[in-house]
Amino acid sequence: MDCSEKLVAAWRARAIKMYPSDLRDTNENVRVTLLAVLCSSRPAEITDALVDLLVALVHKINARAERRVEKQLTAELKRVRGKESILFRLADAAIDRPEGTVWTVLYPVVGEETLRDLVAEAKANEKAFKAGGPHHPALLVQQLLPADAAAAAEDPGLSLQHNA
Repeated sequence: MDCSEKLVAAWRARAIKMYPSDLRDTNENVRVTLLAVLCSSRPAEITDALVDLLVALVHKINARAERRVEKQLTAELKRVRGKESILFRLADAAIDRPEGTVWTVLYPVVGEETLRDLVAEAKANEKAFKAGGPHHPALLVQQLLPADAAAAAEDPGLSLQHNA
């Protein structure tokens, strides 16, 4: 179109305010112009709305994933009190009876559940250390989105309307 943006915006605003019966009663040239402006601007508005919904959905999924990971890590991260004394007692029992089995020598000293908690804590610490690498959900989403959608995710005020 060879018209100013202000004029196109005014025509669009006028077309939006009109009832279909009012449009039908207008001059054919005016009606066609108003409908053309309205129809040309709607796809960009719909695209912007869909991108906004996608960005909001991605943020919601990312937040939910982070909460789930944090919940799993805190559940696994049971702190075992007195680790050093437990390990000392295990080593002492193993040295005193090297021919014995874990079941007969170590479990009576510490207990199976305490050993399981120690292993779970060590694994949780290892996971927490490795978290946040190149497979972080936010980085994966940015790699999937086109460049302009990723920029919109970073700047909520950025519009993705395509100007023809």
